[in-house]
Amino acid sequence: MGALNHTTNLEKMKQELECPVYFEPLIDAVSLIPCSHKVGELAAKELFGKTTEDWKVTSNEKCPLCEKVVIGYSPDHTVRNTASLIVNSSQKDEQNLKQELKVKIPDQSLAVQAPKLSPLPYPGKSAKLKHTSGDWSYFDHGPPLCRRLDFKSIIDGSTVQEVSFLGYKDNSVSLHVHFSESDKVSKYLKSYELLPDSQSYTALSHMTYTHKDTKTLFAILAENNSFPDTHYGMMKEIIEKGYWE
Repeated sequence: MGALNHTTNLEKMKQELECPVYFEPLIDAVSLIPCSHKVGELAAKELFGKTTEDWKVTSNEKCPLCEKVVIGYSPDHTVRNTASLIVNSSQKDEQNLKQELKVKIPDQSLAVQAPKLSPLPYPGKSAKLKHTSGDWSYFDHGPPLCRRLDFKSIIDGSTVQEVSFLGYKDNSVSLHVHFSESDKVSKYLKSYELLPDSQSYTALSHMTYTHKDTKTLFAILAENNSFPDTHYGMMKEIIEKGYWE
């Protein structure tokens, strides 16, 4: 289980080295003046504008973490280098996880192919999903669930709000998805022969119970939304196989 523990530590470090605005690795970190909090350079430019030659800004905007007025920002090369190392280590560690979890890559054309296109357009706004809890390791969550990864959209008003990737003690897998839309999403899912579990006037959820439905729903999600790179590849391979052992 060494690779799994190592990956858990990497995930924690990655979360600590994420931009608090865009939730991306701080490979372009800047340090805010005077509070010294770290954000990505793209986020800093959008929040505070470009700096002068002496790293100053005149926007009078506040730090998103402490709300102190930011008077400037400058590159933080220590954080940038550390974040880059963590990202590279995570990518290498995924190869070790594939072996430990016994997930084999059948070929290089593994991409989960979306089912035949629905005659209906994808309803609403695409989501950018952030990993919020869970890891690849086995745990006893009470029968029959033994593995779980949770993701939440960081895009306001996105159609997909939350996704749970679930593993069971019989090695089967499923997806549980919460949508913000209701009527349009219901019609869209039904066009793929996917029926919602529960539905209200303003929201809808769907859980898959067969390998076919899990592959179909994941393909729809992947085609229209964004999963974290550190999790997408492994999820795709497990769902393609249909079991998580």
